[in-house]
Amino acid sequence: MSAADPPLLHWYSDLAEALVVLGETDAAGAVIDEARALLSDEAPGSVLAALERAEGLREAGLGRAKEGALRLRVAVDRLRQLPLPVDLVRTLIALGAVERRARHRNAARTALGEALETATRIGALPLAARAGDELARLEAGDRDGEGRPELTPTEARIAELVGGGATNREVAAELFISVKTVEGTLSRVYRKVGVRSRTALAHAMAVAVIASGTASVSPTDDDQQRPAAQTVTVGQPGRRFT
Repeated sequence: MSAADPPLLHWYSDLAEALVVLGETDAAGAVIDEARALLSDEAPGSVLAALERAEGLREAGLGRAKEGALRLRVAVDRLRQLPLPVDLVRTLIALGAVERRARHRNAARTALGEALETATRIGALPLAARAGDELARLEAGDRDGEGRPELTPTEARIAELVGGGATNREVAAELFISVKTVEGTLSRVYRKVGVRSRTALAHAMAVAVIASGTASVSPTDDDQQRPAAQTVTVGQPGRRFT
């Protein structure tokens, strides 16, 4: 687009966050790097905070929750100095979700509580609903303990397809992502679930569904564009996808 006006750089961060949701962390990194290259010393704080939020979500998407939370806190601190309550709430929700998945429950509760209070005060009802959903997941996690691994929506969807018998190439075609992304995400799923093969993954997911009725998944931080909590069921063995 050859955009040079700093406020227009906001679209870079939104694009990067969307790519993180899809599991395309390499592409998200390229978008962030391009935006950073265009920044000047006079870049508005809102642009810097948006990029910091995107960077934090990418770090968390790569499995580096500590680094992701740190970048998100930098963005929160910056936004506290600006009259941008909606951006602040978005970032607090992202921070709370990252902390929740890292099982830092007190930190998550603090961030999400502030997000809910601020969103309610300014009348941002959809954001208040998202903050409330995240708090509900946090409380559900407290009740359930450490029993089930927490998967992001992308991880859960890939686990479902693989558990149903799809190949990596078929999963990539189904979700409109690269085979490399499928392979990287599947490796993270194996680590979280504690298995080493596709057969073992299918069995583990089936056991989780039988035990709970549905397999709970955690939205990625910027699953902030998705409405309501999600559940995922595991496909039947032998199911094929084209």
